[in-house]
Amino acid sequence: VINEIQREKGYNLKDIRLSFKKPLDDYSKTLEYYGIIKTQTLSMIWPIKGGRGLGVDMADISNEKGLVKKNYGKAAKWNKITTGLNLTGKCENSNCEAYGKEVDCPIGLGTFDLVGDCDQGKCPMCEKEITLSTCTFCKCQYKLEGKKKTKDGTFPANTPWKRVEKDYEYYDPDLSGTVTWLKLIIQTKPL
Repeated sequence: VINEIQREKGYNLKDIRLSFKKPLDDYSKTLEYYGIIKTQTLSMIWPIKGGRGLGVDMADISNEKGLVKKNYGKAAKWNKITTGLNLTGKCENSNCEAYGKEVDCPIGLGTFDLVGDCDQGKCPMCEKEITLSTCTFCKCQYKLEGKKKTKDGTFPANTPWKRVEKDYEYYDPDLSGTVTWLKLIIQTKPL
């Protein structure tokens, strides 16, 4: 499968997941092995940075055990947050002064589709995509609606409106755990 597609299209298949009605799990097999004939379509899924292609791996921001409240302090220039939603993760651009550091990407107020729009998480210094780890909320109201996958299965994740009145809060992945978000809509609005 891999050699045929790489030869035909020139794609680097280390970066792609293949699917035909379900994900193909063994790329050493032929298309015939999977019952795929010439007139049928094979799907290629490009993984989302920070995810596995079928979601986004990140802190479980529906788990209150991971909620950390912080006061403002002196922050590095790559850690300026805005009112509303901020995406937090590591910059992996070795040419950036924030390389290897946790950075905050301001999104603001409104409705945000984490899985569909996670490419908006960009380092404020170099504008390259970051590997997401969590979300930070600042002086706003927010709620979540989504579906998360854990080692125990797939579960809905819906929260009521929460208020962040002073400073900011985030979900520590070490305390909340990390899940694969198959769907996550985050709504933020002013206090």
